[in-house]
Amino acid sequence: MSSDENLSASSTDDNFVAPNGAESRLLALVKAQEEATSTFPRKCLEFFKRAAVGYENPLEKFILETEPNDCTFVAKYSKVVDLDLRSCDCISVNSLTLHSVHTGHPLVNFAKEEPLSPELLKEVEESPALVFIHGLGGQMSQFEPLMGLLSQCSEIFALDLPGFGDSRYEFPSKHKFSAEHQKAISSSIQAMAWSDF
Repeated sequence: MSSDENLSASSTDDNFVAPNGAESRLLALVKAQEEATSTFPRKCLEFFKRAAVGYENPLEKFILETEPNDCTFVAKYSKVVDLDLRSCDCISVNSLTLHSVHTGHPLVNFAKEEPLSPELLKEVEESPALVFIHGLGGQMSQFEPLMGLLSQCSEIFALDLPGFGDSRYEFPSKHKFSAEHQKAISSSIQAMAWSDF
């Protein structure tokens, strides 16, 4: 049997994972999910397995582990920041490392190419910055459509509150942040007392 015949014979197998990785694995999981939910009784069985038994869906798990949870805007402008909290007596830590987004005023970026008049520069410096703060259980990427629009006319700040979004207590094994950033975020959140939240 030639290697081409061997590959085509293997590729019909549902458990086949091509050596190149994630895309082939995703396609195999999608096919398995479609087969597992192809009829109404199968859909009911899958629902029961998840709702009553706590069965983990392999497709959902794969997507959550490999796909970033951030939208394009957040992915482009995100960074890890250290917040100095020494002047805050009501919190037990002196600093906190979190995932954040900051975009400057669009005219500041424009001014790199073409200098602004002093009046316009003063107006840009005095214009208010918009700060996005999500509620419990949220993350800053939920504001992506609004941040994208408002970043065309204003300076934007946003951050993932401790324990939410990409300011996690613990990170999965595969994550976009470097190990150093993961450790800095996790250790600063773990150092917080319950009353800090």
